[in-house]
Amino acid sequence: MAIFQVNSAVNLDIIAKESIEDLDDPDLFISKPASLKRKLNPEAESKTSSQSANNIRLAKRRAEEMAVLGPNSGHPSEEVLNKEPIRTALVSEELPIAEGGWVASDCSYVGAKKKHSLEELQSKKDFTRVPWKGKDTVCAIDAENRVVLVAVGKPDDPTYSCDAENMTNLMLEIGANTDWTKDELNSRRGKFASATCGWSHGNGQPHPMRLGGERQELMEAFVSNKCVERVAAHQSDSFARYFPKAHEEYRGRNEQLKERIPEFDGNIKGSVFNGCTANFGPNTWTYIHRDTRNAPGACAITAGGNFDSTKGGQLIVWDLRLIFDFPAGSTILLPSALFRHSNIPVRDGEQRVSFTQYTAGGIHRWLEYGGRTKEAFEIEDPEGYSKMLEEREGRWRKALEVFSTYDELKASGVVGSTTGTR
Repeated sequence: MAIFQVNSAVNLDIIAKESIEDLDDPDLFISKPASLKRKLNPEAESKTSSQSANNIRLAKRRAEEMAVLGPNSGHPSEEVLNKEPIRTALVSEELPIAEGGWVASDCSYVGAKKKHSLEELQSKKDFTRVPWKGKDTVCAIDAENRVVLVAVGKPDDPTYSCDAENMTNLMLEIGANTDWTKDELNSRRGKFASATCGWSHGNGQPHPMRLGGERQELMEAFVSNKCVERVAAHQSDSFARYFPKAHEEYRGRNEQLKERIPEFDGNIKGSVFNGCTANFGPNTWTYIHRDTRNAPGACAITAGGNFDSTKGGQLIVWDLRLIFDFPAGSTILLPSALFRHSNIPVRDGEQRVSFTQYTAGGIHRWLEYGGRTKEAFEIEDPEGYSKMLEEREGRWRKALEVFSTYDELKASGVVGSTTGTR
């Protein structure tokens, strides 16, 4: 089977415009400061744990993952081992990253809110369409052979499809029966109802805290549903399979966080991710954006709804110049903090929702600073702080090391062998 060869040259010229949202070329961007508002829970006390306790928690967490996933639903069928990667010209080292390498740079994109069609992108923008049916697994690699995106084949278990459909129906019901505010229906990502749940850190918080807000009761009830836990565990298990080094880093950070904040116990049962967003639709299509506060490992996106995935709902990954058909019930993993991405709208009369999981980069930064803010780090350990400043220029290159190469995954038996190019 031949390998896709695509052109992913990216124009990152910085410009200044009076208005950027109605222009046609989304390849240009201007810098924009972050604006995150969160209600915070009371401060927690630090506490240490023994290594044996860490191992017990790890074993318990893995047992929870397998219990939620079921005996045969963790991985897609064996046919995925014969699939070939999509080769791109992406130079990951040139992606815009914030100083220090913990999160991505904040940007606004020209033409971010414009609706795009398959025909336009393929004819005018030099995009390659990937007619993915959600059954097999497809990897995209950068110029250095790093696996930077994985479209994950559905688990070979009919009960998983049932759970994914149940989650979709629950999301559509919540979306239709909740009195959403105007702001909730019109965010920077698109015009659809959405809510978040989980742990985060930033904007003056003394330590990572569980997100607050009036939708937290709704979201905590939502993520406690067995069907949501099943999808979340599949996302996490796929992350471990295709991004094993990143998953190990996330898992290790969770253990560190538990030591310092004893009440931390993750976000969703069976998942390594610490945050999630539910986009309740009924027509979820996102503007061009990057989830810049996420850790630059990978996030997981699962689509749901009633729509023809060959006509709408596709995932556009601008930095890779790829368009993925994105069927309901299927999952894609990508570093959403680094890649500009958006969707093609579904057709009139169709419905689409999406469920995503991620971890905030600010949590990893707080842990790396010794369980303290940057300001506290500078005051309490001036020597260590100075060393951090000297080393942070190479932090982004170090962060790229958590992405496995295709050869590494092939050697471990996760993916198949390469047979040719075109």
